[in-house]
Amino acid sequence: MDRKNGMAVIHSISKVSNHLRRRFDAISFGPGYTAAEGRTLRFILLNREKELYQKDIEDEYALRAATVSQLLAKMEKDGLIVRHYDSSDSRLKRISPSETAAAFAPSVDQSFEELEKEIIDGIDEADLEVFLRVIDKMAHNIEQ
Repeated sequence: MDRKNGMAVIHSISKVSNHLRRRFDAISFGPGYTAAEGRTLRFILLNREKELYQKDIEDEYALRAATVSQLLAKMEKDGLIVRHYDSSDSRLKRISPSETAAAFAPSVDQSFEELEKEIIDGIDEADLEVFLRVIDKMAHNIEQ
């Protein structure tokens, strides 16, 4: 890797991010639904046994509150989620998947699992572990 220009890491991450965004956008789990809804729906479905709030989604994807608020409003309008006021704090709304969302769970899981397999194809487990440690450290560095 040529690091002479000082931008090799940023360039590589941007390139992979752009490819992933295009692939996410190509994943369709139903007509009219976006990739962002698919990723968020998968997170909500995987955590359906927990009390889930908007802040949890913000933290999971490092998104701004306004972005998540708009996304959840669209998902609620589309019938994918239901939001309930929290009994202990009326400012908070718990998020749960709708019955409609539960029907999408298998196709959402399959799409993301296939993409994950494609991404890591030919990469051995030790390299993946190093990559995950390094990318977590980078994320930590950026957050500070």
